[in-house]
Amino acid sequence: EYNRLKAEAGKSTAELQDKMQAKTREMGNKEHAIQQYRTRVDELTAERESLAAKINALKERKQASAERIKELTTGVAQLKAEMKQTESSNAHARSRQGELRATVAELQAKISASKVEQKDSEREKRSKEALENLSRLFPGVHGRMTDVCKPTQRKYDAAVTIAMGKNMDAIVVDAEATAIE
Repeated sequence: EYNRLKAEAGKSTAELQDKMQAKTREMGNKEHAIQQYRTRVDELTAERESLAAKINALKERKQASAERIKELTTGVAQLKAEMKQTESSNAHARSRQGELRATVAELQAKISASKVEQKDSEREKRSKEALENLSRLFPGVHGRMTDVCKPTQRKYDAAVTIAMGKNMDAIVVDAEATAIE
């Protein structure tokens, strides 16, 4: 009977051992799957934390960019105001420069006219002195052609000047001998 009981016990334990081995294998597989899931959860948690850090960094960057945009916008507005002011002052300076150039041109024209007038008056002065000296030295000297020959009306001045030409400043004497002397 011992052997029979032993055989029966062996059969029942074999079945139980088979079931136990199957359950152990199943449990091992499930533990392996659980371990894989835990690893995947850890990976996803790390990825979520990394993404959260990136999101925070991007938010900070966005905020910094928004502040920089505000600063640059303010700077642009100030520069535009300065540019308008500079353009206004440049326009005023250009108009002032134009006025000054016109004044300078006017003054230069006056100076030039004064110089010409001065040269003419010096030339006339020398001419009169020479004529006085000639009148004192030679009794037949009457004066310059322009002084001796004056038209009765002013409208004939141009005609007389053109007709006389270069001889308009000639000295009039009463005799050819006086002119030669």
